Amino acid sequence: MRRLAQSDHVAQATIGASFVGIFLLDLFSPPDVAVWSLYLFPLWLARRSSNRWFPIAVAVVGTGLIVAGYVLSPPGAAIRFALVNRALGVLTLWTLALLARRRVDMDPRVREHDTFFASFMRHLPAFAWVKTPDGRYMYANKYFCEVFGLKPDKVFGRTDVELFPPDTARQFVENDRYVLTADQELQTVETFRIDGRPRYSLVRKFPIREGNATRLIGGVAIDMTDAKLADEALQESRERFGSAFRDAAIGMALVGTDGRWLQVNRALCQLVGYSEEELLATTFQAITHPDDLDTDLGYVNQMLHGEIPTYQMEKRYIHKLGHVVWILLSVSLVRDQDGRPLYFISQIQDITERKRALEQLQAAHDRLRDVTRKLVAAEEEERRRLSRELHDEFGQALTCLKFDLVAVIKGLSQSKAAVGSARLIDKVRAMANLVDGIIESTRRIATGLRPSILDELGLAAAVAWQAHHFQTHTGLVCETAVDPRLAATSVEPTLSTTIFRILQELLTNVQRHAQATRVRITLYERDRTVILSVQDNGKGIEPVRIGGSSTLGIRGIQERATLLGGEFSLRGEPGRGTWAEVKLPRQEITKSEGCGR
Repeated sequence: MRRLAQSDHVAQATIGASFVGIFLLDLFSPPDVAVWSLYLFPLWLARRSSNRWFPIAVAVVGTGLIVAGYVLSPPGAAIRFALVNRALGVLTLWTLALLARRRVDMDPRVREHDTFFASFMRHLPAFAWVKTPDGRYMYANKYFCEVFGLKPDKVFGRTDVELFPPDTARQFVENDRYVLTADQELQTVETFRIDGRPRYSLVRKFPIREGNATRLIGGVAIDMTDAKLADEALQESRERFGSAFRDAAIGMALVGTDGRWLQVNRALCQLVGYSEEELLATTFQAITHPDDLDTDLGYVNQMLHGEIPTYQMEKRYIHKLGHVVWILLSVSLVRDQDGRPLYFISQIQDITERKRALEQLQAAHDRLRDVTRKLVAAEEEERRRLSRELHDEFGQALTCLKFDLVAVIKGLSQSKAAVGSARLIDKVRAMANLVDGIIESTRRIATGLRPSILDELGLAAAVAWQAHHFQTHTGLVCETAVDPRLAATSVEPTLSTTIFRILQELLTNVQRHAQATRVRITLYERDRTVILSVQDNGKGIEPVRIGGSSTLGIRGIQERATLLGGEFSLRGEPGRGTWAEVKLPRQEITKSEGCGR
């Protein structure tokens, strides 16, 4: 007994010294290096002790040192792999410790059953087993039996070939043979199937020695099916995204929060003329047109502060060759689980040709508008000229003719000519009456072509005259409200002519279609904009007629307003009348316009 006690003291001193040396070695090794396997040596010494609790104490100390070594050692491999490595180490240490205790318990002086080991292995959420060198199972824990759907009494004494399908059994046997042949532990991934579905486990197999001979093969494994499938799905998703990213017909890029290009595709490189390496070495700010940069950065800051989720804008890039490239930019922001911004995903579409076509279309539209404006001005000038000629030349000539006819009638009346002179006087009077009709028609045509009051007294007077004329000829009550400022100031000729013509067209529509008894005309100025409003109490225009093909008058009003950069609106309510409004901005009177009167 004394010799046995001395042996225990020597073993304990040796184990203590071993722990110190192994722990120091572990501190200077990466966490994924299996230094913990050296703790098997102290455990091997502990199994020779007569104390059944000594192997457990060694396992407890070894576990603490493995954890401390992981925490204090320098960083090495990935965290998940290092944790799995350490977990397998603890599992191995406890498995061997419990086996060592079981060996001690086989002595008649100790208990035959180790309830601690049984409870630990029963609740262990991982595979654990022990085999003989010929591949027969000596032990398999509860998790092992449940996952494979085996009963414990059907596992003990059987081989992998007897328990599993050929492919699975062949894999298990080959790994066991490596452990026996190389006489060292093996860490690998084993694949098996349950209910036709593949499962994956991270396995560590190791030799269990007695003296210099390998007596058993131990194994522990963690089911990593979910992690494996998640990695495969993630990899597949990355491959799909990468393929879509690279081969996209439009430019795509991942951009850092500081504006640096993180990843760009071929379409973007072709768009701006830079190679992928050149773009990755710079920022989006460097190739953005200076006039667009502030707007773009404003949107970026709003996204970073969570004010907007995405943004889209038209902007310009500066091509490598120096010319401008118009793009449509769509940007979204990717954040991490804590909401911190990671990077931007940008979609860049080349719209240079579209912008060029729009510019050409706008230029053509401007030219057409200018030509139309000139045609309208020419038409009004021609109307003014014809009106003056009718009034001045034809009117004066007819008046003179009327005076001559009156003189002839007077001369004939005083003459003592033949009896037939009375009949001649009647004819001359008829001619004079006809001349009166022609003079009235000429005056009416001249006024219709261009009311002289518009040129002589201005827009306000012309509107009042038109309202009075409309009321006189139609019998409709016509109310007029004119802004005194417009009556006191001069309105540029083009603007006054356009408003007057629109008023005539609107009153014509009221007379033809409204079935109204009252019309209200309002003319005023607000913020350098002249506004004409015409409202009646008729049947109300139908919405379908506002944009119909038959409303040529309305289209003419819209075109006149558009030519001067104005707006025209029209609405109606059944039984309550129609309301029309035109808004035209005032312009500076040019010398040519000032002399046009």
